[in-house]
Amino acid sequence: MKRRSVRLEGVIDRKRRREESHFSSKNRSDIRNSSPRLLRSIGFRTRLCLAVSFGAIVALMAADEWKLPTNEPKLKVAPGSDLVSANCQICHSADYIFTQPPMNRTAWSAAVQKMREKYGAPLPPDRVDAIVDYLVANYGRK
Repeated sequence: MKRRSVRLEGVIDRKRRREESHFSSKNRSDIRNSSPRLLRSIGFRTRLCLAVSFGAIVALMAADEWKLPTNEPKLKVAPGSDLVSANCQICHSADYIFTQPPMNRTAWSAAVQKMREKYGAPLPPDRVDAIVDYLVANYGRK
């Protein structure tokens, strides 16, 4: 019984000494004094890195000016191009029209009809054939 209590007291004493040394006033003041300096130095370094990075980005952007292309893609000039410009380019760009895969008359006719019926394109029925003729002649299968 005595041995057990002696061992237990020894363990408790060691834990207490460890805690006391760890939380001594000297150690606490060191932690308190060093933390703000550490935080200040991290803050300064971070701010310095951000400022240098921002300056480098601005310098690179100034050296490489961006210019948008001024030329707009245009439809091929042929009979019916004015109809396509007036009716199809309400919604579609010329780029969209000539990047379509080459289609035959049936496919172009179905595409134009779909635009009229499903999507409500304001296209009179008497102009459908002229538009399909233009699309097949200029953007269809050869």
